[in-house]
Amino acid sequence: MPDLINGLALLLVAADFATSLAFCVAYHLTAKWWAHPIGISLMIYQVVMTITMALTAWRWLAWPDSKPAIFFEISRTIIFAALPPILVWRTWVLIKVQRKEGRRSYGD
Repeated sequence: MPDLINGLALLLVAADFATSLAFCVAYHLTAKWWAHPIGISLMIYQVVMTITMALTAWRWLAWPDSKPAIFFEISRTIIFAALPPILVWRTWVLIKVQRKEGRRSYGD
């Protein structure tokens, strides 16, 4: 049973990585994301999530039965440490842009 659960988890992480990467590529090719604070925020967050999924899948595929190498421990720590400031920044940008554009909620 643990092998089945680990296999399913790896499959889900691989699917997360593939769809996250597909979003980054599609967004880069179809939008001028760098021209607006919301676009920049969205792309940065998605890139960080893509890297997180890539590192997780790579570690599981390369060393499935071992403890994580120090590289993965450090990388994971840096990536997860980056997420809260990115999310705070995204929230600040969202509020700033909505106030600038005169929107207070989606119901207006």
